[in-house]
Amino acid sequence: MLYPAPAAQRWGRGISDSVLSKHASALETAGYVQIRKGYVGKRPRTWFSLTREGHAAYTGHVAALQSIPAALREHALTTRLAAADSDAGFTAFTNLVAGTPALRDHAQNMWLRHTAALAQAIAEESGLAACDPICAALAHFALGAPRAAYAHDNPRKAITRAFDLLEHGWSALTQIKA
Repeated sequence: MLYPAPAAQRWGRGISDSVLSKHASALETAGYVQIRKGYVGKRPRTWFSLTREGHAAYTGHVAALQSIPAALREHALTTRLAAADSDAGFTAFTNLVAGTPALRDHAQNMWLRHTAALAQAIAEESGLAACDPICAALAHFALGAPRAAYAHDNPRKAITRAFDLLEHGWSALTQIKA
């Protein structure tokens, strides 16, 4: 399928012709897109079509991005909550920390100190730049979500719902009402 690249789309996104041309050429060189140039009337036009390789790469990239929240959810459920479920002494300690504001804040700060390292790992896994704010936001969310869940009667369900929001966006709010 061919997709036109009208100037209005480029300008609306703040992409200059030269930037679009460089990216399109790189994608074409990689075998991800085919570029066809022509005219509509007397006006020059460029059309892009995604190749099979391009579709596979795009699908893989989307799958990798979707697997990151799933992996973070699994970590929160199996690591952060599993220890509390398996050991009565640890459960008592966790309850003490959760019930003491200063200890709760300190524990959260200890988790959040890993934000930069987790953001770096997310960047490497997703192919995004390490300085991309999406990576830092996802890391901060993933490290902070379990704390919000501890106050609920069912922390597992609360964590699952929080990560549903992360994976599915605002539409998840209408699908997972309490």
